[in-house]
Amino acid sequence: MTRHLISTRLGNISDRLSQMPEKEVKNNMKPLEFTVRWDEVDLNGHLRHTGYGAMCAEARVRAFAEAGMGITRDSIAEAAPVLLREELSYRREVMLGETVSVTTEISPETTAEGKRWVVVHQVLKADGELACEVKVMGTWINLETRKSVPAPQSVLKAWGLDD
Repeated sequence: MTRHLISTRLGNISDRLSQMPEKEVKNNMKPLEFTVRWDEVDLNGHLRHTGYGAMCAEARVRAFAEAGMGITRDSIAEAAPVLLREELSYRREVMLGETVSVTTEISPETTAEGKRWVVVHQVLKADGELACEVKVMGTWINLETRKSVPAPQSVLKAWGLDD
């Protein structure tokens, strides 16, 4: 019952986000490079599913830090990012020892006040071929009230949503 309720609520968020009008959003975050290590592969020598998520989480945390939201108590005093959903779409194998680049873009699905945000990562092989696309949806919460709040002004400015 609880699992169905959570799935239904996340589905509703996804539906609402996909129906929002498109808008220009600043995407000036530098790609990060990673080399696949032995502890990140499965028995077939492929980058395992958790490896993609970990690389993208690192890229996202760095992007938030560039927007003034590092992982420190002071920087999250106003609001902290919380992940609601993560979707991975695999396209090509990534093998042990390969170097990949992870891009981070704020999706136009992000609400104007940034209360609900969507980040899209692309994991690109050395030749530029798309290996995996990772789409994450989240919100900001006030750590005292545990309620969803708009994004901090520094984030809105960094994401080009401060118009």
